[in-house]
Amino acid sequence: MTINGLKNTIRYDEEVFRWALTLLQMPCICKALPKRKMHIFKVTHFFIMLANLVAAYFIFKLALTSTRLVDIALILAIMGGMYLLEMPYKNLTISLFEEFIGSILSAEDLQKKTLIQLSVQLEKEYGAAAIVDTLSGWTKLFRVIFMLAYIVIAKIALFLWGALILRTLSRSTILTSFVRKIR
Repeated sequence: MTINGLKNTIRYDEEVFRWALTLLQMPCICKALPKRKMHIFKVTHFFIMLANLVAAYFIFKLALTSTRLVDIALILAIMGGMYLLEMPYKNLTISLFEEFIGSILSAEDLQKKTLIQLSVQLEKEYGAAAIVDTLSGWTKLFRVIFMLAYIVIAKIALFLWGALILRTLSRSTILTSFVRKIR
């Protein structure tokens, strides 16, 4: 694996990005990198996580309480903003990870290793989380998030379906004639 291959894998593969992110937050790896860069990384990480929490709150609040088209557009705008915030954060993570790998392995040694072998080496030398363990943890978390999103979407769909039926029935002459007979 080349350093460019590793960088592209981190950039385009979300699971590998999260693994690199997990490694960069470990104290033993933080010590191997310049303090100023790590401080910038930690502050950026904090604000990205805070922005994601606030965005998730507003998305769930809008999804649960409203069904207007404007609110759906607002949800999409929030999600687009979250994506745009992630790009510089990914680049910072990639540059720090590249610097860390460059400090422990030469380019020739890196070319002899696969991503799994690199993960095993970091696990042995630094006690870092193996890529397989990190992927397993994230997969479990995403299952829970997916189920919650499914419930929210199902609630909105049922609400819209019920509103459509009520609207159709209220315009129906059969229903109005039935209500008049009851009175």
